[in-house]
Amino acid sequence: MIRFLERMTPELRDELQAFCAGSVFGVKALGPVLSYGLGYDFVTAWEQRDEAGHLTAFLSKYYGTVTVHLSPLGDVPEVHAFLRAIGFGALVGPAAVFGEYLPEGETGCVMSLPKGAACIAKTAEPGTVELVRDGEYRSFYDVLTGANPGYVAEDYGEFLTDFSHRVRHGTASSVLLKAEGSPVSTAAALVITEADVFLGAVSTLPEARGHHYAGTCIRALCDRFPDRRIFLMCRPEKRAFYEHLGFEKTDDYLEVSSSRK
Repeated sequence: MIRFLERMTPELRDELQAFCAGSVFGVKALGPVLSYGLGYDFVTAWEQRDEAGHLTAFLSKYYGTVTVHLSPLGDVPEVHAFLRAIGFGALVGPAAVFGEYLPEGETGCVMSLPKGAACIAKTAEPGTVELVRDGEYRSFYDVLTGANPGYVAEDYGEFLTDFSHRVRHGTASSVLLKAEGSPVSTAAALVITEADVFLGAVSTLPEARGHHYAGTCIRALCDRFPDRRIFLMCRPEKRAFYEHLGFEKTDDYLEVSSSRK
């Protein structure tokens, strides 16, 4: 049975962290809930439990985007029927589970760096770049949108409000790289849990590519969390890039871009 979560108790928080650990979908679904709790209308969450009361699925909806994490015992037809009922602006979940139900979705690669493994990215020459951690968000945003037109939907004010809130609550962190004083590359830990980290916002301005700037940013974040498993999602054509950094493909994700909201 799927049940709406009205409030986050310490016991439920611990149970969800344990249930979601080791899954990129679990980590991504947990992100908004850990950052904001359940007291805002833009963060909604549900749980699915079996007859014995064990968690079998966790779903969160953040500004219309639904992320789904299921255990092998999850009731997939029930989850799919529920998703059709509530609607979504976008959906992210395991391709092996939802591919049959949502063939219109696009698939990509889930890449993972195990706990304790080193990121082996080539980095920029020491002394030629400067790394800014959790600061200069205007420059971070400008590089992110400049390298990926249309990637960030919200305006800068909305981005700053959300991301700075996450950083203050310890559930996100950013790296901005400057070359000769100019911001050129970014990466971020978009979700930080007790066991895992979800990386994203990896961008380098077109004119600055080919100097290992993105690898420098990613390695800086990975080195900060050696005690946690690192996840990221990428398009298939980017898989080789992340494999050269030490990541391994562990799953496929499905992303559906539209439904009724």
